[in-house]
Amino acid sequence: MAHSECSTEQLTVSGLSPASASQEESSQQEDTEGLISSSIQRLWGSYRDCLRKHQVPLQLVDDLVARIVFWIPPSSHDLSEKSRWREVVYGFVSLNRLVIDLAVAHDEVINSYGTSLKPATAPTVPATTLRILLTVTHNLMPTVLELVRFYPQKQTECRLWLERIKFMLRLVLLTSYWNQLQNEPYDVVGGLLQDGGMYYSGFQQSVPTAVNVLSLRYRREYVGRRTGRRVMSSGEGANDGGERQNRNLWIRLMVGEILRSYRPLYWAQAERNESKSGNLQQLWKAWILALVMDVTSLKCLSGDVCRDNPASQAEKSRRRLTLFLYLLRSPVWERTTEPTVLRTAGIIRRVP
Repeated sequence: MAHSECSTEQLTVSGLSPASASQEESSQQEDTEGLISSSIQRLWGSYRDCLRKHQVPLQLVDDLVARIVFWIPPSSHDLSEKSRWREVVYGFVSLNRLVIDLAVAHDEVINSYGTSLKPATAPTVPATTLRILLTVTHNLMPTVLELVRFYPQKQTECRLWLERIKFMLRLVLLTSYWNQLQNEPYDVVGGLLQDGGMYYSGFQQSVPTAVNVLSLRYRREYVGRRTGRRVMSSGEGANDGGERQNRNLWIRLMVGEILRSYRPLYWAQAERNESKSGNLQQLWKAWILALVMDVTSLKCLSGDVCRDNPASQAEKSRRRLTLFLYLLRSPVWERTTEPTVLRTAGIIRRVP
């Protein structure tokens, strides 16, 4: 009590009331936060100016490092160790590319869903921010898993939680994108999430809009009429069933995209279950089911789905090529691919 009275007397003698003192402290705190914020902005501005000034040589160095990491031949006895090291380094290289992409954008970063078809209006959610978070999470995953490598159960738990975050981010992007396209006047089926929704500024340079897709469709129909051929486009049916067929195409698109987005989460769950039970048979079943998911997703997206969109066709071709990665996934890698690679390398080494 005496201390409180003494403090009050000191404030009164100094000419400050308790309320004035608290206001001064809050203003000093705001000044400190503003100074820190302005310092961070100045540092980012200097770094961005440096990247813009030396953009070409930095991109060449980045590409050189990525190629060296990819092409360094591993020794025959530590394939798994080299693979982990490559994943960590390549994750940081990808993060560096992300920073360069954000820094060299002279205009404001465009808010986009990262899909193969641009909506007519701007996204209703911070889509680019979500994609940046998705990219950062994906590229930091190898580093996080390496930090807990000596704790297998913690490693699978970390992978599962990171995959849950990635799946939720993709689901928010897709749901918002589909709702926005459904409310637009253009009768086109939506696009595909490019490269899993990762942020890369080069994707948006060759992505068509709904108007471009409709223009290509009408041009094909016109050529069909001139040549006497019947050209079926992705938005029309044979017997006035265009609306029904368009709805079926939308359903196939949604099912295909959801399966594609959920498959990494399912595989992380399967790895977690296998680490707890030690039953390798479960992992074989999960490998087969994951492959079925990807094949089913591609089947849903085949045919007339996004047929008039070149960017969607390129994304479907990329997804088909990723099926070969199943040869590098456990348990096929340990049982089949790695022994074959080692045996082939031993044969080649004997060649004079």
